Amino acid sequence: HLLTLSPGKFPTDVSYKPNSFKAIFLSNILHFLKGEEIEMAAQKTFEWLQPGGKVFIIAASPYVGMFQDFTPQFEKNRKNNVKWPGYVPDLKIFKNNTRLGQLPGFMHFFHPDDLKAVFEKAGFEIETAEYFPQPMWPEDMRLDGRESVGLIVRKSLS
Repeated sequence: HLLTLSPGKFPTDVSYKPNSFKAIFLSNILHFLKGEEIEMAAQKTFEWLQPGGKVFIIAASPYVGMFQDFTPQFEKNRKNNVKWPGYVPDLKIFKNNTRLGQLPGFMHFFHPDDLKAVFEKAGFEIETAEYFPQPMWPEDMRLDGRESVGLIVRKSLS
């Protein structure tokens, strides 16, 4: 199979045999998980991945136009070594956000180094960890070219 789809909440309700996949694509998933679930996701994907396999990740950064009011707090949290600096337990703080109805009640925003640390702890080698722009997003969502975090991690061959 080139693509496997599994219904259920990730990472708690899905399970695969160890070494089942050559690649895993986690796009716009991690920012809808709580800290413990993000750590579990890294651990499980490491187990499920074949040696030499890769995980490709796209996650939210706080550098999005409609969430920019949170950016100073995010930067302060990172400076103060808060474990999950981008965790926002209640999205109602974004009072003027017309898109809140499309989102769950909480969200995580990431710096590339924060996700990098979680996946390194799970045993992955980091190939890429960086911000990247989303030029095709609606104008109210774009900010300065750091709208998303991209991470490519690899399970070593040994």
